[in-house]
Amino acid sequence: PSREGYSLHPLPDRSPLRYHPPSGDSMDKNTLRLSLKAWRQTLTPAIITASAAGHLRMCATNGLLDAPGPWHLYASLPGEAETQWLWDELLHREITVLFSRTIPKDHRLEPCQISNAGDLVPGPMKILQPRPGLPAWGGAIGIIIVPWLAFGLRGERLGFGAGYYDRFLAQYPQARRIGLCLDDQIRQDIPMEAHDEPLDALLTPTRFILTGARP
Repeated sequence: PSREGYSLHPLPDRSPLRYHPPSGDSMDKNTLRLSLKAWRQTLTPAIITASAAGHLRMCATNGLLDAPGPWHLYASLPGEAETQWLWDELLHREITVLFSRTIPKDHRLEPCQISNAGDLVPGPMKILQPRPGLPAWGGAIGIIIVPWLAFGLRGERLGFGAGYYDRFLAQYPQARRIGLCLDDQIRQDIPMEAHDEPLDALLTPTRFILTGARP
């Protein structure tokens, strides 16, 4: 979509988006992961696109788009917070944008600079990633936008369990880590383990939250 496709129109009624976890004690990671995957399947493309308008508003209000790059983005899957609007804005501002290719044998991500949509091709699980032949990025990264199933106000995050982003974030400790999500993905019962890399901030369609998880 073009930049004009994300005008700052009001967000729709959020009541259908409320997340209702099973009753009882706090869930372990696997149970919580399955529950959130099922909830995410209820999110329509219209809801995700409308939420992008709120994300853009929060970026503009908090001056995030003035932050220096490079920015590392992810290619959105169905039900994930959309990143196309952010890519459009960054390219418009001539800020370097990175995406990563998946290296399954090493369980790691390899960032590459992306200049246009033709630089992205389907990879594992049909997720768009840098095409073969693009060189790996060898410099620093300013901001890493992180996808996830759920986030906590103290920087906790819950993903799919493969550990790709934990390894990737550990490689770039100086980068600012921002979780991009919907409001209902923020929870208070996410278990944290020693290897989990925390986030510095959360960006929802209505809030920009500093977690204070790292100095």
